[in-house]
Amino acid sequence: MRELTVEQIAVLLKKTHSDIDKSAISFDNIICTNCGYDGLVNVGDDSCPDCKEECLKWKEEQPQEVLM
Repeated sequence: MRELTVEQIAVLLKKTHSDIDKSAISFDNIICTNCGYDGLVNVGDDSCPDCKEECLKWKEEQPQEVLM
């Protein structure tokens, strides 16, 4: 088995981290002011998944976007 140099390891780590970032899925962390739905929706969605009204707002004191 061949040993890797520090430079080779750094390149592999950088590639792995950039691949993870590209594959992450982002959601908006919201609450519906109409029905009280509390959860995640796709970034940019305007309608509540439960009541279908456009009454979403970001949760206060919480991250506005969540990466998964």
